Amino acid sequence: MSPSDTPDEKKGGPALFLDAVQVMPRQRCSQSSPVDLEGASCGLDSCAPTSRLPEALSSGGSSAASVQPASLLSQLRVLLVDDDALLRKLMAKRLRKNGVVHLTTAENGAVAWSAVKQRWWGVEGGGQGGEQFHVIITDETMPVMLGSELCTKIRTAAITEGRPCPLMLAVTGNGLPSDVAQLQSAGAHKVFTKPVVEDALVAELRRHAEALL
Repeated sequence: MSPSDTPDEKKGGPALFLDAVQVMPRQRCSQSSPVDLEGASCGLDSCAPTSRLPEALSSGGSSAASVQPASLLSQLRVLLVDDDALLRKLMAKRLRKNGVVHLTTAENGAVAWSAVKQRWWGVEGGGQGGEQFHVIITDETMPVMLGSELCTKIRTAAITEGRPCPLMLAVTGNGLPSDVAQLQSAGAHKVFTKPVVEDALVAELRRHAEALL
């Protein structure tokens, strides 16, 4: 299976976005730092910030405040990972409604990891690679590869290769502090509990886009 840029075609289904979450700051973190559920420290190895948005958006002396929110999100390359086809379609629809244009979807962590590798190294078919994802939004509980495993692979590769690390947002149905801490330790910069508040997720994407200007 391969990642798709088109959401699945099932109809109907439960509401996806409602309750929020545990915040983790987007900052460089030392491996020796303890995991702090209040968000003071993520306990991760240092990852370089994601490459900046296109010069066309950030040139001309413009600031984040002067750029329309939809224009900001339209510049982000987002990878959405969820094994539930219906939820994947619903979330993709909401993201596009809020201005995300460059959206790729994957049904599990293994397919997502192949997509990331293709962007970085072009290894899935002998290509030369391409522009990496700015944001990874991943469910935790999936077959083949968990979201936490995906986050760890991406973080490790980014550190080892000296590549910019994408913002990794994890989604889980288990909101216990131990579950959140495990995802944070794996590499997630922020953890949302299901059902996710749409405004909270979009606001996080917008903050990340503004930081890349």
